[in-house]
Amino acid sequence: MENITLSLLNIFLYIDPGTGSIILQAIIASVVGAAFFIRLFWHRILRVFGVKKETEPDLADEQEEDEK
Repeated sequence: MENITLSLLNIFLYIDPGTGSIILQAIIASVVGAAFFIRLFWHRILRVFGVKKETEPDLADEQEEDEK
């Protein structure tokens, strides 16, 4: 019984290069997506934590005023 369990464990632990490549791609995409999100909403994030004052206009607010 022990030999069967160990051989099944070895089968499930095998990762081929294609699977490793997909995992690496998902990790890189997550990091880039998080960086883009933080860059896009940086001023709003600072305002939430109280680092930036409410009276300072951010880029998104200025663009909305220009469109009006």
